[in-house]
Amino acid sequence: MLRHRADLRDDPADPPRLKSADPKDDYLIALASASQAVIVSGDRHLLDLGDDLPVYSPAAFLAIIEPAGTA
Repeated sequence: MLRHRADLRDDPADPPRLKSADPKDDYLIALASASQAVIVSGDRHLLDLGDDLPVYSPAAFLAIIEPAGTA
């Protein structure tokens, strides 16, 4: 489903303004910020940034795109 709607993006040149507790996640933050995209992940370090970035668990994201009673 998402493969047909995906956009490929180059890695941003600048580091993200917000950093994860896990530095290996910072490229995802930079890419999502530059692309104005949400992050869907089960990674606790990313989910902990949910107050500052649009980060959702897979279940929470599905609840947003498939409201109750439509599945």
